[in-house]
Amino acid sequence: MMASVPAACRCCRSNSWLRLSAAITATASATEVLELVAANLALAVVGCHTTIGHLTGHRRGGAIVNVGSLSAEAGFYGQANYAAAKAGVQALTRVLSRECARRS
Repeated sequence: MMASVPAACRCCRSNSWLRLSAAITATASATEVLELVAANLALAVVGCHTTIGHLTGHRRGGAIVNVGSLSAEAGFYGQANYAAAKAGVQALTRVLSRECARRS
């Protein structure tokens, strides 16, 4: 079964382990912020895009599981960048569920 799934779908997942330490929001470089957003939001977007294309192309059902975080809701100190990225993942998941429901 796994062989029929494109490699991008198998390896692109939200890397929730990648967080900058507390209080780094003010001291992080632009590169660090972009890496965090790329790992936590951009990979989810690309993974969903690739997976939806694969699932709709084969006309099969399926499920996409994105990894969220309490930081998106609670807003812990020093995690503004991480919380924003995870809130983006929540919004992505919510909107894609509506868009994909219309296709079925």
